[in-house]
Amino acid sequence: MYRFGIVLRTAVMISASAMMACGGGSSANEANAQPEQSQMSSGQGAMMAQADSKVAPAFTLTNLAGETLSLDSYKGKVLIIDFWATWCPPCVKEIPHFVELYNAYNDKGLEILGVSVDRGGPATVEAFVAKNNVNYAIAMANMDVVDAYEVYTGIPTTYIVDRNGNIVDKVIGYRDKSFFENHINDLL
Repeated sequence: MYRFGIVLRTAVMISASAMMACGGGSSANEANAQPEQSQMSSGQGAMMAQADSKVAPAFTLTNLAGETLSLDSYKGKVLIIDFWATWCPPCVKEIPHFVELYNAYNDKGLEILGVSVDRGGPATVEAFVAKNNVNYAIAMANMDVVDAYEVYTGIPTTYIVDRNGNIVDKVIGYRDKSFFENHINDLL
C-alpha cells in the first residue's frame, strides 16, 4: 500500500508537470511581473526578499556518482536548486545557462544543484549530462524533497538560496541567463 501511494503521488506530480507544459512562467516573488522579469532585479529588492524569506528545507539526495548531498553541503554558498527533467523542453533550454553561470561564478561562491525528476532513473540522466557537458551537481529527486520544495505546479521549478540558507526566490518555468545572473550578483 505504501509503494502504491508513492507511485500515485509520483504519477500525479508528473501529470501536473506535463499539463503545465513544463512550467507556468511564474515566480513566487513576482506580483504582476512579466515572465522574464522579477521584482528582485535590484540589490534593494533582493535584500527585501531576504528579510521575508523562509529557510530552505533540509534535504538528503544522492548524486549521479552515488555520493550523498545535503543542504548543509552548501552552507555559506549561494545555491540554485533546479528541479528539471530530460524530457522537458524549457528545462533543457535552461541547462546551458546554468553551465555558463557555474563557470563564471563558482569561484565567487555559487553552487548549482540540478534535481532530476526523470522516471527513467540515473542512467537516462547520466547520458543527458554527458551529452550536454553539465558541469554542476546532479541528483535524483525523491518524494521527500519534492514534497519539501512543493514541486507540484510544473518544471522547471528553480529556487535561489542565499548564503544563510534562506530561499530568496522560487521560479516556475523557463528563465534566461540574465534573470539568474541578476539574482545571484546581488547575493554573491
